[in-house]
Amino acid sequence: MKIKWSVLVIFLFATVLITAQTKNMKTINTIIKSVKVKYAPDKRVALFNVEVKKEKKNLILSGETNIPEAKAELMDKINSKKIKVKDEIALLPDEKLGDKVYGIVNLSVASIRSQPKHPAELATQALLGTIVKVLKYEDGFYLIQTPDGYIAWADGDGIVTVNRDLLYDWEST
Repeated sequence: MKIKWSVLVIFLFATVLITAQTKNMKTINTIIKSVKVKYAPDKRVALFNVEVKKEKKNLILSGETNIPEAKAELMDKINSKKIKVKDEIALLPDEKLGDKVYGIVNLSVASIRSQPKHPAELATQALLGTIVKVLKYEDGFYLIQTPDGYIAWADGDGIVTVNRDLLYDWEST
């Protein structure tokens, strides 16, 4: 049985392409790990949840971080390797929050949990009047960062979100 040269060439080209993408994914994963170790070694105080995935012929970076410098360094290192990727990494605070990226705890003690659900492990607590950074909103919970740096989820009923001007007004009263 004769194999047509065109079929063989296509097969070889596809093999080379797949091998290159696999190598690029390994390189990107190594870079992701090094950036995470540098900027977010402790997930309790810094977010850098990034992964690379392959969709058809494209490599896509997805996830989120609250550290602009980490995202910039990641992209610089990948670009220096001449690897083409699509950047879908969300930079927190989430744009959906608008300018309300601050919060004030409005309960005597707010439970701040490791996941956005009530039975989740308690990460820390915040007292009435504590000012927090608001990073995103999901399923009735805000992902917040407390003054001591902890990042975790607070029930939406326990936080009043405000913009910088309202925060300043509140602090000055």
